[in-house]
Amino acid sequence: MKGKKDMAKEVSSKEQMLGRRDFLTGAAAVAMAGGAGRAQADMPPGRFEMTVINPEVVSGGAGLCVIMRTPAGKTYLFDAANGDDKKSNGKDIIIPWLEKRGISRIDGLILSHYHSDHFGGLLYLLDHFEIAHIFDNSFEPLNAYGSAEVDTAKRHLFNWERKHPGMVTRYLVEGDKLGWDEPGVKFDVVWPPKTGYCVALERGPDYKRNGSTHHLLNANSTGLRIRVGEVDYLILGDINADYVAEYMRPYMEHKGTWKANVVVLHCHGIPDDKGANIAAMKPLPEVAIASLGNLKWMCGSGRASVGIYSKMGIKAYSTNVHGDVSVSSNGHAIDVSTDSTKLYPQK
Repeated sequence: MKGKKDMAKEVSSKEQMLGRRDFLTGAAAVAMAGGAGRAQADMPPGRFEMTVINPEVVSGGAGLCVIMRTPAGKTYLFDAANGDDKKSNGKDIIIPWLEKRGISRIDGLILSHYHSDHFGGLLYLLDHFEIAHIFDNSFEPLNAYGSAEVDTAKRHLFNWERKHPGMVTRYLVEGDKLGWDEPGVKFDVVWPPKTGYCVALERGPDYKRNGSTHHLLNANSTGLRIRVGEVDYLILGDINADYVAEYMRPYMEHKGTWKANVVVLHCHGIPDDKGANIAAMKPLPEVAIASLGNLKWMCGSGRASVGIYSKMGIKAYSTNVHGDVSVSSNGHAIDVSTDSTKLYPQK
């Protein structure tokens, strides 16, 4: 068993830190990559459904959990929302949602990064629900050593893998295979890039904030694209708007992948960029979803996000305004439903 010190110092051979110039040089070397209001119900056969769960704030974080169900009957999770040793979205929200639909097994789960509003609910799920495999982003910046939040996530994953050998894949980057593809449905990890992780933005007074452990974890969190027939879903992870503008958007524009029909917004949908990054997608997405908890400022941010994207002509939703948001598709058209019973009192 690895000690805490050894775990903290473990570095993947993939973990090459690049400055912005080197990052974009590396990007250029990569080959070009080839209705609201419906009652919540079980997914019809032959459709793919993605549900952004409305998280309840536990320890301050906005929270993200995306549940994906495929035509072949598989269930996958992207993150597991909030939780700590006293209260868990995993116990109170995710498991009841799954059990209500007769789901007794998670066929795969992506942990996008080591923030408790993304892994907190997983701490309960690990010991109380069957999970076939976990894909762990694993990125930690050099200044993360000794971080209680990072150490908590890593410790629980290592302990779980001791009981389930070989069921954790670490250092997930662009191009890595999940083994989730099935006829008509294709999953692609699109972030962080295989050319290397992005580092702090070098811009005057923002450097200290941008260089913090918190912002670097966000910047290098996992992004996932799902192609269902002719429909593209894009989960942009927790990357902040300034890093999207400087790193993610130029990289994906170069590869021709900065577009989607359905977008789970970056950094929970907090509209720091007034929607500019999403507005650069051509054509514009049909649906944009923010995932925000029930603190007062988050509720304000959710309403602002809905307003900004709605004015662009996008069907915009925020979980703390609409509740759970589900988008299903048969590979051609998409259908949006919300569940407003899944709203929590504003704190």
